[in-house]
Amino acid sequence: MICAALALVGCHQSPVTKEQTDLEGDADPDADTDTDSHSGRVVDSSRPHTGSVPQLHSAGTIDSAFVPLRSDSGGPACVASVARNRAVLTGWGDPLLSPDCDITAVGPVNPGPLVRAEEMSRGRVDGVDFRGYCGAQVLMLGDTDHDGVGEYSIGCATLGELLVFEGMPQGVLTKWDAQTYVEVGVDQVSEVEEGSLLGPYTHALVVGGTNTNSTKFILPLPLPSGQWSVSELAVATVVAETYDNRGGVLAVGDWDADGIDDLTVSGVVNDPNVGAAGVNLFLGPFDGDRDPLQPDLMVGVAEEDATWAAGIGSSGIWSRGLMHDMNGDGYPELGLGGELNPNLVPPTSGYIWPHGGVWLFDGGPGILGELTAADARAHLYGSCTAQWDAFMFRSVGDVTGDCLADVAAGSAVFDLGDGTFRGGVFVLSELRRSRGTLPISAAATAVILGENVGDQLHTVGFVGDWNLDGFDELVVGATDPFDEGKVYVFLGPVSGTMSAADADLVITGAGQFGSLGGALRGGRDLDADGVPDLLVGARGSSLGGVEFSGSVFVFSGADLLGAM
Repeated sequence: MICAALALVGCHQSPVTKEQTDLEGDADPDADTDTDSHSGRVVDSSRPHTGSVPQLHSAGTIDSAFVPLRSDSGGPACVASVARNRAVLTGWGDPLLSPDCDITAVGPVNPGPLVRAEEMSRGRVDGVDFRGYCGAQVLMLGDTDHDGVGEYSIGCATLGELLVFEGMPQGVLTKWDAQTYVEVGVDQVSEVEEGSLLGPYTHALVVGGTNTNSTKFILPLPLPSGQWSVSELAVATVVAETYDNRGGVLAVGDWDADGIDDLTVSGVVNDPNVGAAGVNLFLGPFDGDRDPLQPDLMVGVAEEDATWAAGIGSSGIWSRGLMHDMNGDGYPELGLGGELNPNLVPPTSGYIWPHGGVWLFDGGPGILGELTAADARAHLYGSCTAQWDAFMFRSVGDVTGDCLADVAAGSAVFDLGDGTFRGGVFVLSELRRSRGTLPISAAATAVILGENVGDQLHTVGFVGDWNLDGFDELVVGATDPFDEGKVYVFLGPVSGTMSAADADLVITGAGQFGSLGGALRGGRDLDADGVPDLLVGARGSSLGGVEFSGSVFVFSGADLLGAM
């Protein structure tokens, strides 16, 4: 998290150095160890993650009020004291000739403690409806009503309910205990983001579904107490898609750097004959309804991929959008994740098995109109045999210790070549140097592999710096559809290829089919103890006594740190 924005005391000023691999062979000769100037400990950057937990100490007061910092943004505001590797990572001219998989399976080396969510959480919120799937989305809001207590929101996907709660819960709550209850509509609350969408220094939520014909509603914060329909609160909408294209994933960021946030929505194209969707960007402020077929910027799949993608029903470019500024020009980048990516891998036994990928576009105020994936500055395709390499794609803060905000891309269906998937997460700290077409592993400082076959390790979220050593922590989730699911907590910095089991703390629970970890958000402080807290969704939980009603666990960051 950005220390300056949250008024942290003792922000780390001297990052650890790490070896960075450059495809052109001129790797930066930085040392492998450095001293953490805040805790005084020596950090070995060759280790996957920190091996010990510094003692928690006072960091002053973290302002829990809403600040102009989205919960998916930032890294610590530190000043690099060593030279970074600035050489360009260039891709191969013919990706068909590149190695298909340079990642090998690893077993656990030093697993951390295992705790149960029901015992470790301060409280939880249970759904009350059969297959209601509460906890499909969670979001830290900060103190939007300025009463000294932070708020958080929960999405119940099936019935389309948005719930807002205040403060750290004690015990078990239900949706009827919410401070604000908003009825949005069936299957309309699978995506929730926030930002200054209505103008400078304003705060608003954008709510929508990933299904077809899903309207995106923009609601000003703070939301009033009581029960409401979304039409009573929404001040602007992006109306339902006209054509039957999958997508709907939302992302918020300031594309043109004018102090007003903008919105990207995936899955909207203006051609009913093309089954492959793209991503549309709408510039703020939002003072009325927007036509999804008239965006300010439209990014579609490359022409050579459109027919193929339409034939298999792929949405092509699917997940996430606006991110932080990576190249230092003052404008955020546009990062797009694709679940299926043709034309990049050779046929196996006569059958093309496409990989997912990430496309990166440089931002700027004049970059509007129409683009395709072929216009991307960099295209990272999925390493090994994997679909959905960017099914989850978020900024996670500075988890690698290079004083730059990182991005993590998750793949629920990640296969190292043995025919079994376990999921995987790539921590991409080198996107700013990437050019051309290259494997996703080339830009990854850390690769985390699922602990067990079928784990579907892929969810990520920004959580902040719990131990106040200047590095953000990394939290990833494995939503095993046949088991409880697990959440893995790694103290930053992270590097290398590792098993998820090597996390500093592993959280399980929520019962069979619970899908614990399907939604992860943190970065803000609910109980004013100076440590950011964590929300974990378990959309398939039946802990409330109703099958698949869903649950959300609320964890104190200080409690989790103390359990390591």
